Amino acid sequence: MFPKSLRIKKSSDFKLLFTKGKSLHSPQLKLQVLYGGMLGVTANLPTKYAVITPKGVGKAHDRNRIRRQLLAQLRAWHEERYGKIGKAGNGATTESTSIHTNGPRDVTTIKTTPVVKPQPLVMLAVYVKASMDNSNQLQDLGAELSLLLTKF
Repeated sequence: MFPKSLRIKKSSDFKLLFTKGKSLHSPQLKLQVLYGGMLGVTANLPTKYAVITPKGVGKAHDRNRIRRQLLAQLRAWHEERYGKIGKAGNGATTESTSIHTNGPRDVTTIKTTPVVKPQPLVMLAVYVKASMDNSNQLQDLGAELSLLLTKF
């Protein structure tokens, strides 16, 4: 599960994503993407994610299982692309270490500060189109998501 700061929750964010974003389609998925450049934003913003599973996909426990598995795959993709998700929820943080020497005593202190990598991707939503009848289709769904994510 992503921290709340990395989830798309507001309806205004969804409207912005679906009106200004680009979409990629596969037989069972629609991937909606919004880059910072599309909004004229050059600031370093964390990427936000959502998985949308409409009621036509199946019962609640089926939709939740699909959502969990797709979010796990998105998390792995995020960590591979940007780095591990920090506790603060700012996304892609790595650590930068600097060593300081304090004058004549030669006392060395090591400071570790988080460094945020630039992220051009601002929002990404996965919309599941079709219902899943068996676990093989769910694996196919994961493969489709992997294929769509490689296009970024």
